[in-house]
Amino acid sequence: MKIALLIGRYLATSLLTVVIFWSFLTFLLVSNFTGKLLNAEFYTDILDANDAYNRIYDEVLVDPGIRKFTGDFTENFQIISHQEVVALAREIAPPDYLREQVESNIAGTVEYLDGQSSSLELFIDLDPPLERAKPAIFSYIDQRIDSIEILGASSGLSLLEQITRVEELTRGIMWDLATGKTPDAIPPIGIIPSPLRDDVFDNILVSILDDSSIVQKVRQGLEDNLPVIRQEFIAGDTRQFLKEAAHAGLTPLLDLAIGEVSQNLDGQNRMDVIATMARNNPEVTEQSLRTDLANLQQLLGRIKTWGKTVALLVGIGASIALFLIYLPSLTNALRWPGLVLFFDGLILFILSKILATILPGRITPLISEYLGQSPDIPLSAVALISDLAQSFNQQIFSGMGAPALIILLVGALMFGGSFLVVFLKPVIPGIR
Repeated sequence: MKIALLIGRYLATSLLTVVIFWSFLTFLLVSNFTGKLLNAEFYTDILDANDAYNRIYDEVLVDPGIRKFTGDFTENFQIISHQEVVALAREIAPPDYLREQVESNIAGTVEYLDGQSSSLELFIDLDPPLERAKPAIFSYIDQRIDSIEILGASSGLSLLEQITRVEELTRGIMWDLATGKTPDAIPPIGIIPSPLRDDVFDNILVSILDDSSIVQKVRQGLEDNLPVIRQEFIAGDTRQFLKEAAHAGLTPLLDLAIGEVSQNLDGQNRMDVIATMARNNPEVTEQSLRTDLANLQQLLGRIKTWGKTVALLVGIGASIALFLIYLPSLTNALRWPGLVLFFDGLILFILSKILATILPGRITPLISEYLGQSPDIPLSAVALISDLAQSFNQQIFSGMGAPALIILLVGALMFGGSFLVVFLKPVIPGIR
């Protein structure tokens, strides 16, 4: 009978030891991962720690590899260089604006996946940058025109020759501006006598408006603003004349670009992120994306319930069961569960350190290597993503050491308590 009891306790101890270990391991993993993945601050802290919003402008957008994406714009509007496009982007959509939009969508996603919200609506509010776009671009154009040298009168030429030269140069500059190019120098309209400026202006504009190589919308913009442009030309204000002409010619193109962007926005100029992802990926639909997200929400809910709550209850229950099978001997009832919890906690602590120190260093290079193989991703973007991934991996795998130490400490206290019982046996009757 005693041998059978010993064998039974041995088998039960072996089984419960395994159950306790895997239950607490599951609890630690799920508790750590869900506690971070379902916490908006986890993501925002990583972005802030890597200065992601500023690096988008300071590193990614200035990367030569990004020119293929801004090339169409800078090719059509050569008056604005690639560097100025980057500066404009910072002015139109500053880092604080990016942070606000990203953090808002992260918070909404986390709330949905955590079951706090029944629906997921992700939007990027483009109303502020759309309002800032035209003023910012025109400000840069004005600055560029203000920096262009005004040519002086050519010596040795008659007044008629001077007027003809100014007319030809102005026509060429007008053509440059209409086709999005930057002139190196501008002629002095003021040398044209006031009574002649009206006729000179008409000669210049007729040739520009009849030039089929200039975009129709640019010609229409110039024609619609002829009174203002004519007024500045007749006044002899060279720079202001060119500014008005540039504004008039580019306004229709900017309105068209803004209109194309606004086509996919709602009445509040917000972009639906999920709908946009579906439009840009022919393999999915908005409904399929929402179905996948709903399934992920349910999966995370089950993981939290079974992997966290149930696993903890099973681990505690198995520890209590291990305590009970050694009764009525309080010494053994404390010693054996104490040993199991101590070594399980020790192993879990070691595993947590391995996960936190080794895995991030193995995973991040793989991510960098994979991204580096794509010719469409500039190296600066690869560096930023790699830094974010490194921080993510370090943070996601850290934090399990403290709970493991608590398990180890409880086991140590129980094991130490078993020896205390030995000393108390002579003092307290009935203790075994």
